[in-house]
Amino acid sequence: MRSIVLFVVLMSTAAAVTAQTFKIWDDKGNDAWIDIKGNIVDRPRSEDIGVFSEGLATIRVGDKTGYINEKGEIVIQPRWSHDRRHGMAVAGVFSEGLAAVIEEVMKSYEDEEEYYIFKCGYIDKTGKYVIEPKYRGGCGTFSNGRARVALDRNDPEYKAGQGAMGFMDKSGNWAIKPQFFEATEFKDGYALVRDEPWPNDWNEVERKSLHLIDTDGKSALALKDCGWRYSFYEGLALIRKKGQRPTYINEKCEVAFVLLPGIELENATTFSEGRLPVYKMQDGNRVFGYLDKTGKIAVGFRYASAFPFSDGLANVGFEDKSGSSRSYIDKTGMVVLANVRGAGSFTNGLAMHFLHLYTINSVGDHRNIYGYMNKQGKYIWLAPKAEFYLDKNWIRDNYVGPDTRFRQL
Repeated sequence: MRSIVLFVVLMSTAAAVTAQTFKIWDDKGNDAWIDIKGNIVDRPRSEDIGVFSEGLATIRVGDKTGYINEKGEIVIQPRWSHDRRHGMAVAGVFSEGLAAVIEEVMKSYEDEEEYYIFKCGYIDKTGKYVIEPKYRGGCGTFSNGRARVALDRNDPEYKAGQGAMGFMDKSGNWAIKPQFFEATEFKDGYALVRDEPWPNDWNEVERKSLHLIDTDGKSALALKDCGWRYSFYEGLALIRKKGQRPTYINEKCEVAFVLLPGIELENATTFSEGRLPVYKMQDGNRVFGYLDKTGKIAVGFRYASAFPFSDGLANVGFEDKSGSSRSYIDKTGMVVLANVRGAGSFTNGLAMHFLHLYTINSVGDHRNIYGYMNKQGKYIWLAPKAEFYLDKNWIRDNYVGPDTRFRQL
């Protein structure tokens, strides 16, 4: 997709909802929630519950989506139809008191180009429309009193060859009229926008008009735009330029460090808890270690694989003559939990592990066996049917949760 910033219509959901609360499911894929000890938390059972923001989260019941509060009470009745055809969320997170919702999704064409239009608007926390639904190219999240909204190409305001994206205020009026081909959300009072079409020559992209504007739409050319152009994590962002080694910059746009020759990035490119997993080639194999935020080696190169840190621990793989194994290490590289079965990251004290595959169908995770492991290395929840597919001796040794089906094996 030709875009430095993906224009997300509505935000997606996540597994962990609030601290110490974790999603589980039955053998049909319906959701429920547990605490850190594996006890069921009193929440409505549903097919999906989203991320809490400003005290509310989406909940899908059957084919409709609404909102619940942190007590698990439905406060906005499910009434937005789940869009199974396009796999799109129909209700977004609340931000600055409003959430974008979609009443209808339509596919359209222009000059043989396929695109979608959305009948979307914004509701308040009572479910009342503050900005009425209308066919639009997309409805973004509010920040700094502005929301990115794109025109439907059939809208009378749309002009061919002109950018269709602008910013609305909370009254539904254009605070900044549609004129951009691309835009980020506002952050600290500024947004990064592109007000010229994408060039045919990809190498000319960076030279095209990409600049900051304030909440009134005025250009802020004197400001450095790296804080909006790049995604910063823990104060650092990765930039890649042709012919140069991967470089990390700080929020002042200064070079923090350049990756040394021979050290490479794999999938993880951002710092987590002050550590960055990297690898170097050794005897034809990748050997992983971790860098600190100055680019120096913090944990030596000795792992067959390495995941980011979370909750103070990182999952790493070992390989030797006896085979492969996985463990969790702390930030010094010391093994805290050895020979674990899964590779999930810890979040709020638990890590979800894939434990067994018993279907070749790519349906839902509820078709396979997962478990939640605590930091003592014991499982407090196992997926339905785990007792039929996992070794019973292993379950007896590793399961400490409340479900008596597993405790009585």
